[in-house]
Amino acid sequence: MSQSQQFVLIAGQWREAKAGETFRAENPATCEKLPEEFLVSTWADCDSALNAAAEAATILCATPPEQIAKFLTRFADRMQSQVNFKATPELRPPRACRRP
Repeated sequence: MSQSQQFVLIAGQWREAKAGETFRAENPATCEKLPEEFLVSTWADCDSALNAAAEAATILCATPPEQIAKFLTRFADRMQSQVNFKATPELRPPRACRRP
């Protein structure tokens, strides 16, 4: 994946990442590298995300509890209606992986 194709979601907007590196996660059951690559964000992306989170927290603090409860209930109902969970090897408890 080229760097121009890597995006991050910050403040509800997808934008091109300022990442210079990627990493591959490991399957905790087998310690094998997974095929997908993930970004290693720069401090600039982290600062932007933290600033957006601080702004969102300010808005959330001003939101009436009843409105938050209503949202959470609707969100939970939607999640529950889409539950089709099946355990996969990746979800098993991890075993110690050998590190180089």
